[in-house]
Amino acid sequence: MVIEIISGLLICTIDDLFDKSIYEKHSIDLILNCSIDLPFVDIPKIEKIRLPLKDMMTLKNNQNKILNFIHNNYLYKNILIASNEDYNIVICALFLIKYGSISVVDIQNVMKMKHDKLIIDRNLNEFL
Repeated sequence: MVIEIISGLLICTIDDLFDKSIYEKHSIDLILNCSIDLPFVDIPKIEKIRLPLKDMMTLKNNQNKILNFIHNNYLYKNILIASNEDYNIVICALFLIKYGSISVVDIQNVMKMKHDKLIIDRNLNEFL
């Protein structure tokens, strides 16, 4: 299932990456694959970038680069962040906190409004 967090920024599981219908439906231009070695879908026109996140510490150490990259691209490209862990949810939550001026207190409710299964089971203050 693909969930649009904001216009131009979507998330899904790694398994969803292989449903080729989502790319046209959501006009995906760029995939951020948060796995260490899981494959990308074979669609030549789509830009593919691997974010080899092995744990939350790796995300924490690279969060500024990741969030800046998304910020510099989401207005021009529809970005799909794929993960089998909750990395994509945490990345989007941190993005909304940093660039959307949403508080850590309110982000849980904002994400739940997008989809009731978007639960942030982490202390995001550890990233800030």
